[in-house]
Amino acid sequence: MSTFTYEAAPETEVLDEVTFEDNGGTTLVTGRTTFPTFQARELYAAAGAERGLAQCHERLDELLTPLAPPPREGQKP
Repeated sequence: MSTFTYEAAPETEVLDEVTFEDNGGTTLVTGRTTFPTFQARELYAAAGAERGLAQCHERLDELLTPLAPPPREGQKP
């Protein structure tokens, strides 16, 4: 868990939670962001959060892929 403040709304603190769970040979990563108000969430989304999050996930994939063991038979890479 961590908190952050967004540049466009420095008075608004947001709670971020990321969990990593074993999923039978793969890892399930779950992220949850909790905003104090609906308006804070809308501001964050309007500023391109979805695009930024997708870029973060792509970068995480790039970093982790070389570390992953080869897929087991019948398992998606």
